[in-house]
Amino acid sequence: MPASAARRGGGIRKHQHQRRDRDGDLLMGATPRVSTPRASQKPQHSNSSRTMTELRVTGWTDETDIPKITQFLERHAAKRSPSAKTGGGLAPNMVKSSRVAGDVLTIKVRPEDVPAFNKINGFSFTSATNGTQKLVIAGLGIRSRSPNDTTTTQSSETPSTVALLEGFLDRRYDATSKLLNLSKIAEDEQVSAAGMFNSSSTQSKFFPALMAILNRRVKTATEKRDTFVSVTLSDNNLPNLGVVKDLGFTLPQIKNLDLSGNKFESTKDIITWKHKFRSLEHLILSGNPLESLQPGYEQEIVGWYPRLRILNGQVVRTDAQIAKLDAPKQKPIPSSQNLWLDDAKIAENFLVDFMQGFDNDRSALAQKYYDQDSTFTMSVNARAKGGAGNQHDKTPWDSYLPQSRNLKFINSKRTRFSRKYRGLQDIQKAWSTLPPTRHPALNTNKYSMDCQPQPGLPDPSGQYSGVTGLMLIVHGEYEEHRTAKGANEIVRRAFDRTFVLGPGGPSGVRVVSDMCCFRAAGGVAAWVPQELPENASPPPQSQPTGVPVGLTPEQEAMVMHVHEATRLTLEMATQCLQAGNWDLEAAAQIFNQQKDNLPPDAFITA
Repeated sequence: MPASAARRGGGIRKHQHQRRDRDGDLLMGATPRVSTPRASQKPQHSNSSRTMTELRVTGWTDETDIPKITQFLERHAAKRSPSAKTGGGLAPNMVKSSRVAGDVLTIKVRPEDVPAFNKINGFSFTSATNGTQKLVIAGLGIRSRSPNDTTTTQSSETPSTVALLEGFLDRRYDATSKLLNLSKIAEDEQVSAAGMFNSSSTQSKFFPALMAILNRRVKTATEKRDTFVSVTLSDNNLPNLGVVKDLGFTLPQIKNLDLSGNKFESTKDIITWKHKFRSLEHLILSGNPLESLQPGYEQEIVGWYPRLRILNGQVVRTDAQIAKLDAPKQKPIPSSQNLWLDDAKIAENFLVDFMQGFDNDRSALAQKYYDQDSTFTMSVNARAKGGAGNQHDKTPWDSYLPQSRNLKFINSKRTRFSRKYRGLQDIQKAWSTLPPTRHPALNTNKYSMDCQPQPGLPDPSGQYSGVTGLMLIVHGEYEEHRTAKGANEIVRRAFDRTFVLGPGGPSGVRVVSDMCCFRAAGGVAAWVPQELPENASPPPQSQPTGVPVGLTPEQEAMVMHVHEATRLTLEMATQCLQAGNWDLEAAAQIFNQQKDNLPPDAFITA
């Protein structure tokens, strides 16, 4: 937290300046009150100044389902909203914004809409990949549907309760060490007098309410990271993490955690926080029964936290081991060069024109290269991970998922068919829904491109049964101006785009097929040539065994293409191309004429 946010004595102070959230609602820092509107009152849906209420949704397993889950929650809550009952329709725009952290979906809603979401707590959502899943909603104003569910908070907060919790946070936060001291909560004089931590039922309400107050004071992940480095929950006689598990959602970025002096008997009692604190460096579990009841538990704990350096005062990882997590991943030996067979520069000219047109005037670009038989499909790989230091940009795909044709997740034949766009008008309509983009210049190292001849394409003029075109494969990154759901930011995306180009169209080149896959940007280190260390062995020669020596790289690539397409041996594929004067179309005609007369040993057997 900034220094200005610390009170005297190490307390935490509310932010007094006005801020706006992503939806434009003014946040004043005031404590929201949750109440159900009377039936005679018409709920207000204006954008007046107010504080949104955050609700946490768990129970789902596939992040690609998040847009559908959000729609599911909004649709069912809208049916149960007071405005739907009095106005005769569904309440509009109930989910103001959403974000995902780990296995928790956090949504922001108006305080007056909380009761509607309370009514759908525990509803079952059907995932296309993982079947039926029970969605558990937790947060201020949400009641538990199960006696074992401790993720909910009190249905209301009185001013005295809020004041008590705020005073507790003020006393327990040390701004100098950035420590939140939650040890011996039951012995706190004011908490003990109020009886708020003296039984399992009051404990289950106290801690989530405390985290709700903390969330209202320190709202963003960056503020939390700067404010809270260490947390101690020592000496609370906790048998498990049930009543304090909300800490894993509220402060997932902490580096130091003290759980000593509790009653944990095995790692099963703390498994709730397995993999939760990804930046955790120092953990204390001494003074718990598991030390004697589960010998060797340390090895399991170390596996939970990849950056853990010290466990119970003992070094469990060296600085060098931690540094490997941030080092670029080992890359394969790069190929000598991309396969680019484009003597007439048809693909090169097309690609330069396409990138500029897609960024500036998509409608004109489509009219120039696409016709009534052209096809376009796009899919989103929302699970892409990795990159140097695991630095993939993790940004929502709001504008893309309604058109995504990812066949791994979409099983409906109707959806698969409707998301394959054919014809100029459908392609223009699909492109118009995508956000504005900006691609880097093609002469940078941010692209990996291949081009090779593609025989057997349909001839638009009808003169030939098949013509030869080009297959162009491009991998790269671009910047996008993301404005979905009130956002206003520049994000990076990565893409793989495969074009099949043929003759025709106003420019002499038409796009027969255009397939694009989008995923999070993770850098371009995978195809940047790396220098070999001294005394290292050179990379193996790229020339395949059996190919005559002295061929150019383009000829070698053509030999491999014929070899894979016809199952001819490398030697016979070379002879076929030589007979066709190194023209793929001519070589294909020769092969089709002579294949029945070739001996069995002209083909590979496996």
